Amino acid sequence: MKIIKLNPKAGYAKLLINSLDDLWHLSKIIEKGDLASARTTRKIKLGGDAERAKVIKKSFYIKIEVDKVELGHELKLHGRTVEEKENIAKGSVHSLSIAPGMDLKIEKAKWMKYQVDRLREAEKSSLVPKVLLCVLDDEQASFAHLTASGVKSAGSMKLRLSRKKEKEAREKKASVDSLIKILKEKGEGVEHIVLASPIIWKDIVLKELKSKAPELAKKILLENVSTGSKRGIHELISEGKLNKIISESRVARETQLVEKLLGEIAKGGKVIYGIDEVQSNIAAIRVLLVSDTFLEIHKEEVSQIIDAIEASKGEVHIIDSKNEAGKKLDSLGGIGGLLRY
Repeated sequence: MKIIKLNPKAGYAKLLINSLDDLWHLSKIIEKGDLASARTTRKIKLGGDAERAKVIKKSFYIKIEVDKVELGHELKLHGRTVEEKENIAKGSVHSLSIAPGMDLKIEKAKWMKYQVDRLREAEKSSLVPKVLLCVLDDEQASFAHLTASGVKSAGSMKLRLSRKKEKEAREKKASVDSLIKILKEKGEGVEHIVLASPIIWKDIVLKELKSKAPELAKKILLENVSTGSKRGIHELISEGKLNKIISESRVARETQLVEKLLGEIAKGGKVIYGIDEVQSNIAAIRVLLVSDTFLEIHKEEVSQIIDAIEASKGEVHIIDSKNEAGKKLDSLGGIGGLLRY
């Protein structure tokens, strides 16, 4: 989640939704009587009689007074519109379907401290770097961290790569060694490192990484950019070269979590699964995994479990049932936990 603007005194928060976990947090924050604004699509009939009228889909930015909140694959906010909007009359029954990638504005008569804290905690967790970006050419390299909330610059360095004479070759080697040292430092804990350059520079660095830091080399993904300046970072983002990486990154995290659960089950480790086992061992759960399908069906029971685990500083991860990891979790009953003891 990214907080675009938060002003509790003025009564509103503007948010960018990044994940299914964000939807869970919002389901605990949004209440009956709140105002919610987001973009929605509605079918509109144009002209003619009922049989001949042309039906088109049109996008609107709608504000509703929330009457009911439902959490599943999306967050459904049901209510009535509070203002007239083109073909939508004030007071019309309408629902907003909130999903990752959407903007949402929430307005409350009074924001409670725990609600503000929850928003900030959700944003904080999304700021953990998932991907390190490094663009380079023969003269410079620029770095940035990619998180669920966006891209943050992580500095730059000078390089001397296009050198052929013996003395200059030593400078070239020193440049590559310095770059590898920085990649080790900035790449600690990230899931992927995107290495991008014009022509051969990325391949030269990757070859050295395979020799000097093989574990780090396994994280490398290669891309093409025209420059090692900040403009190269912009190229990666604006041309959509990171979209697949972002999508696969979340799937990879979910897969690792579920495989960890399965591995513990296989060796009889500190793990439980199924709603009855989870409810009986809440205090012992360190990490809870729950599929969004299971959450949708058993919202009341699971909500109580999640509240208790969060209160004891445990982790909660909502797994997408459309992915293979989610399907495996559903085959275990849709819910499971890694234990503290």
